[in-house]
Amino acid sequence: MNDTPKYPTDLFIGGAWRDGSRDKRIAVINPSDGSEIGRVANADAADAIAAVDAAANAAASWAATPPRKRSEILYKCFELMTRDAEALARLI
Repeated sequence: MNDTPKYPTDLFIGGAWRDGSRDKRIAVINPSDGSEIGRVANADAADAIAAVDAAANAAASWAATPPRKRSEILYKCFELMTRDAEALARLI
């Protein structure tokens, strides 16, 4: 396994990457051969609450964003997910 992750493995909360509240990271296991293919942040209830609070705080700003701009952002997300579909499928 390569020690440098290709994709972020921390929690993205409130516009920033951060470690999970728990000390140990969670191993991601390849189900086809049982090998460890990565390690991700280990979140707890406090992390989940922080994520929900951040999303709630962002809701007003998102609602105030003009519809055209929101559609552009969502379309860009679609383009990136389509472009990276194979890599995303391997992650899940």
